[in-house]
Amino acid sequence: MARPAQHRSRFTLLELLIATMAGAVLMAALVAALSGAWRLQEQGDEQERTEAPRQVARKRLALELSLAVPPSEILSGAFSAVTEEVGDDRHDDVQWVTAIGARNPESTDGDLVQVHYYLVENADGDVCQLVRTENRDLLAVETEEPEEVVLLDHVVSFAADWYDGENWVSSWDSTVEENQLPEAARIRIDFAADSRGATPRPLELVVPLVVRTLSTAEATP
Repeated sequence: MARPAQHRSRFTLLELLIATMAGAVLMAALVAALSGAWRLQEQGDEQERTEAPRQVARKRLALELSLAVPPSEILSGAFSAVTEEVGDDRHDDVQWVTAIGARNPESTDGDLVQVHYYLVENADGDVCQLVRTENRDLLAVETEEPEEVVLLDHVVSFAADWYDGENWVSSWDSTVEENQLPEAARIRIDFAADSRGATPRPLELVVPLVVRTLSTAEATP
């Protein structure tokens, strides 16, 4: 008696080619999706690394400017803001005394701190760093060179303008302004392009100075 023929299922060459192409398309789509996710994560990490210092600098500048002290006491130095134009940019130099020490009652330091903000060239010399120094011993006859603390890197311009009650001016010297402080400060910091060639948005803030003017006649001898 003849045995029935057995049929084995086999993949044809065309079917194998179609399956291979489909797998390759799926793999390419997966790699593209993963690459996009990695790029987004890298961009997010880079943005976080750059934005965090800028927010810290913004808060520090706003606080220390708002608590600026008029130069009317023995412990209070002049409010000095000098502007320097470098091409289309500005490299301003600002120094004043602020009462930030009074915000920490547990600190053994004095209430008044002299702070100084200015730009220095970075190691490459193509862009600048915004640095800050402070002096907490205003009665010292001889002081050591203050430590420069870098607040922001890749800075191309640091511009500080001051409101005198009528106009914005680019410089201020309280020693010739009857010990007056400006009524407000306007700060703008511009940055160099990042690694992707995109120019970050500038850091801008306007700060009213809380402590108002004391004339020379009102100043404590």
